[in-house]
Amino acid sequence: MIPIPPIPYRSLAATAAIVIATIAAGCAEPPPSLEGLLVASGGPLQVTDGSGRLVAFDGPAMPVIAVTASGGNVVAATAEGPLVTSSGSGGARTWRDFHFATGPGTGYPLMALSPLGKELAMAVGEPQGARFQLVIAQVDVGTSRSIAVKRGLNGPPTWVGPGTIAIDVIKPDGDSAIATIDVASGAVTDDSFAGRVVSAAMDGGRLALDDPASGEVLVGAASAGRLDRTAQVTHLVGPPGSGVDGLALSADGSRLAVVRRTDAGLVSIELYRVLERGWTTVRTLSLGSDAPVSVAWLE
Repeated sequence: MIPIPPIPYRSLAATAAIVIATIAAGCAEPPPSLEGLLVASGGPLQVTDGSGRLVAFDGPAMPVIAVTASGGNVVAATAEGPLVTSSGSGGARTWRDFHFATGPGTGYPLMALSPLGKELAMAVGEPQGARFQLVIAQVDVGTSRSIAVKRGLNGPPTWVGPGTIAIDVIKPDGDSAIATIDVASGAVTDDSFAGRVVSAAMDGGRLALDDPASGEVLVGAASAGRLDRTAQVTHLVGPPGSGVDGLALSADGSRLAVVRRTDAGLVSIELYRVLERGWTTVRTLSLGSDAPVSVAWLE
């Protein structure tokens, strides 16, 4: 048993302040739920429970190296090669192979499910080459089409709205930046975001973006598909000597997962929730591994 230390003397004013703080805490909003963050790092697929602890997810049976999800639908890349998918219907999950034409891959799958979970975007090509293909596949039927992008591939795709993909590319001048690609027309807009990693809520109304120079994460409202810097932007500061490997905003934009990697290669996941007082760190998961880590919210 841990001994209880003696209670120090407090003035009447200090005691009153403690009482007021205790009453306020009793009236505060309930602790936020962190349930539903999928985590893949080369072993069994895991998911966070309500408190943010990692527990086993319902399949697949094979080790998973990458995962993407939306609307309860999940696509997982297994260590043995094939993609598998599962819907968010009730009861035990069933998994099936997901086949579609992609062409030569990058080795590590760079993929993202659309906000409604119906389309999978996969970037295919030689990393930092002269061009790559953005493949858009229909999850239910497996049909796909391809968009040729005359840029170097430098990161995974992210949906920043129902019809727009954001992806880090190498521009013709050799610099890298996040471009956006219109899924319908294939039009590419360079320098859409000043960062390497971006994530968006389902409606694209809230964005999270990394700042490679500082290692911070910027979170705020979106305007015309970009971070609205005229509105309030929250700066989430990470530990010294760490950078952002990945970001995942929940569909409603109320929860954020930040994957950080230290200079020594160790990985952690910071879990945030937006409350009335702003963004608050709720939990940090230390994975203690240098393997690639992929995260996605189920909803």
